[in-house]
Amino acid sequence: MVELDLNGLSCPMPLIKTQKAIKDHPGEELFIKVDLATARDHLVRLAGEKGYKAEVEEVGREYHIKFIPA
Repeated sequence: MVELDLNGLSCPMPLIKTQKAIKDHPGEELFIKVDLATARDHLVRLAGEKGYKAEVEEVGREYHIKFIPA
């Protein structure tokens, strides 16, 4: 599983870094941490566009998003 801690980054950086991780690790699960609701929403949409299922959990002030290959 690839882990990305993208806290503190404003859009579009979480999206760009996640797209790179998808390209560099095709077919692998991704675990992503972000601290902005906007980034969460964009990443959930990206998951669907790239053929992943997204699971989101709110932990304190963070959002933990798991991309699971479909």
